[in-house]
Amino acid sequence: MADLFPVPERRTPPRMPRWVKAAGIVIGILVLGFTITLLTGLGGEHGPGRHMPAGSGVTDQQAPAGSGNK
Repeated sequence: MADLFPVPERRTPPRMPRWVKAAGIVIGILVLGFTITLLTGLGGEHGPGRHMPAGSGVTDQQAPAGSGNK
């Protein structure tokens, strides 16, 4: 007796959705850009002195730990 609803045989797994590919590409580009920025120093100088007023007269060496502005 033949099956009324034959199940087609799948030879290949289902394809990845387009949004998954696009999200992966965007995340990869962001990670690559962040890594390049960190390795090349293009992000500028970071530290507590960057967030203090220019005329405060306090340098990185003089600033007590945890004195950053929030």
